[in-house]
This record gives sequence, C-alpha cells and structure tokens, in this order.
Amino acid sequence: MAVTTNQLWNLTKEFIHDSGLVRQHIDSYNEFVERGLQAIVDEVGDLPIEIGDYPLKIKLGKIEVGAPRVIEVDGTERSIYPAEARIRNLTYAAPLHMEMSPVIGEREGQPEMVYIGDLPVMLKSRICLLSKLSQEDLIGVGEDPLDPGGYFIVNGSERVIVALEDLAANRILVDVEHTGVNPTYKAKIFSTTVGFRARIEVTLKSDAGIYVTMPGIPSDIPLMILMRALGFEEDAKVAELEIQQSRTSWKGPSRNRSKQPTRETRCFIWETDSLLDRWTSIGYERRNQFSTETFFPTWEEFSPIEEKRDSF
Repeated sequence: MAVTTNQLWNLTKEFIHDSGLVRQHIDSYNEFVERGLQAIVDEVGDLPIEIGDYPLKIKLGKIEVGAPRVIEVDGTERSIYPAEARIRNLTYAAPLHMEMSPVIGEREGQPEMVYIGDLPVMLKSRICLLSKLSQEDLIGVGEDPLDPGGYFIVNGSERVIVALEDLAANRILVDVEHTGVNPTYKAKIFSTTVGFRARIEVTLKSDAGIYVTMPGIPSDIPLMILMRALGFEEDAKVAELEIQQSRTSWKGPSRNRSKQPTRETRCFIWETDSLLDRWTSIGYERRNQFSTETFFPTWEEFSPIEEKRDSF
C-alpha cells in the first residue's frame, strides 16, 4: 500500500514531537560525558614527569563532572541557570575533577581529587539543571519550556555545534549508475589514515571491464594492471584471491554473455581491505624514502607496468 503525503507529514510531526530536532546532539554529548571522558583518561593512563634522576609519574584515575556553577568575585560558589549566564555574559559550565596519584619508582601515593577545569554544559543534557525541571519550574527560572536545548552558552552567547554529513571513512560503498543503455556498477571507498584522505573507486563498465580510479593518476587503471603493481604477478594467484574473498554469485551488469571480460579485467575484488592496506603501505614507504608528501604512488611509477601489459 502506497504511503500518502498526509501520512508522511503526520509521521514527521510525531517524530519531532517524540525525539525533536536536536536529540542527536544531546545523546552524543551525554555519551561523551558519561563514557567518552573516562575512556580518554584510561587511554592516557599516566603522565611521566621528568625531574632529574627521579622516576616520577602521575597516575590518572576516575574523572568526575559536577553540576553547573559560578564562582563569584568573593570566591563563593553556587549553582547557576542558563538565563543568568546569558544576562551576566558568563559560561554555563560544570567543574571537572580527576583522581590523581603520584608514583615514585614502584611506590604509589594516596589518590587525590584535583580540579582540572570547567566543561561547557549542553542545555537539556543529563548534567544540565534544566533537564530535571517541569514546565512550570522552567518558566520560574526564566527559561522557555519549548526550548529543545542542544546548544551551549559561552560568555553569554549561545553556541551550537554545526553538524556536517560526511561519507564514512574506510567503508566500501556500492552504487549503480543508470547513465547509459547498460548500468555501471561502482564500489568506492574514502581511504583515511593518519590525517590523509583519498577516494578510490572501482568501476565495472558496460564492456565487462573493471577499472580503478585513484588520486594522482590521470586515467583509469585496469584492475589486473593494479594487481600486478601490488605484487600479484600470476593470474592463478589473482584468481585464488578472488575466490577466497568473493562470496557471491555476481555475474556482471550485462545479460549479453557474448561480451567477455578482457585478461586485464577478469577479476573483481569485493572486499578490498587487504588491497587498500598494501596500496597505502606502498605510499608510505615511498614517502619515507624520498621525504615527499605524496600519499599514493604517482602515474610515472605505473608507466613501466603499463608498457608491459601486453605480455601478461
């Protein structure tokens, strides 16, 4: 049964009423406060301190997030609500305390909770004072009960984290393009590592040929040429790799079986993790050797292979 436009609008209204438009921000912030902060501390573990010949380090333990508060000029501390932070140009933030223990040699001292700074509080998150108030109480503290939250107050100004939609890194995305008579099948991946990012695309064209597109290379590379460059010199090894990694009965985009794939493009690899890892390592080895900033091998490095393609 087809879904009508009115049903779609009703579904949208119910979603906004139940979840709101900023629920993803609040859930992400809650996850960061409740688990992310402690995970970062646990990953660091300890901080070594160099003091002459004394082996000293600070062992990091539990981290705690307090309630939003303000410290007055006279040093007194009290709770604060967002409305006051807006009026007084203050930051709506909560104190952070971390358990630290000095370790001298093999001897560990007594742990102590140390104040390490303030964390801006997202409105309507679990550590926000507004999340526990009713609509009447919100009006009483100067807040709009219809305010969904999901933003911060920094020096009296409302600040929001801008959400950007991006393609997932190191994940294979398969798509079909219907631009001609026969569809074109594509598998692309945004290979990301150590701050570098590059798009790699494998295309199955209507002539049953499989080609690879990579940054820094002006034209498409037949897949078998690329496999030769990665060290698979024998057809049997490439076929064996295809059999091991492909678990599908895929037959190609064209139902005209008279079109046979060429020798260079007979194999299609569905899972390209090992291929990408090796390709990335080639780029790193070359960058370390020649001290350049190039991420992947250039087209000139493939020229000798291209010249010998007829002998494969």
